[in-house]
Amino acid sequence: MLADVEHGETAAEEAAEPPVVAEPRIGRADLGYLEPREGVDGKLMFRCCGSCQHFVPEAYFTGALMGSRCAILGSAMSVSDDNYCHRYLPWASGVPCEDIVCMNAGQLRRGVPPAISPADAGYLWDTQTKKHCASCRFFDGPDECEMFEQLNEDAPDIFLLDTTVKPQAGCSLWRKVPEVGENGLV
Repeated sequence: MLADVEHGETAAEEAAEPPVVAEPRIGRADLGYLEPREGVDGKLMFRCCGSCQHFVPEAYFTGALMGSRCAILGSAMSVSDDNYCHRYLPWASGVPCEDIVCMNAGQLRRGVPPAISPADAGYLWDTQTKKHCASCRFFDGPDECEMFEQLNEDAPDIFLLDTTVKPQAGCSLWRKVPEVGENGLV
């Protein structure tokens, strides 16, 4: 008690300190995990630029601005409807709202700069492979994600990830399955 008094703390003051509260752990939604909504999202275009609220089709532009654009990637870059990024935002009803598309088109026609770089958005130009769980190197069919399992195991104080996934879902951790060559994996 004497030591406590010397440092200006009493036992009552020490006991009144708030307990340490753990930070919330990272879940699947924090990693951009999205599942197609039954009856709302088309399975083939789910998570593709063409079904995102930021996408503006080429038909909304004339003159010098050719090609489809993304409201967050800016006027300078054209995008394809079957590309992907981690900033995907599906339409609530599954159908584009004309007013929002027109508003975004107007901004893009005025030369809006990018809100984020393609690299920071996780923009993927590869249109050959749909970026769904089923085509990811971490997918352990029929419905498990090895990466989510590994993150939970390696950092349980940071991650709390449901490892069950749907084959048509996807997240920002998607990685291409390595191709097999003559000498094994390439």
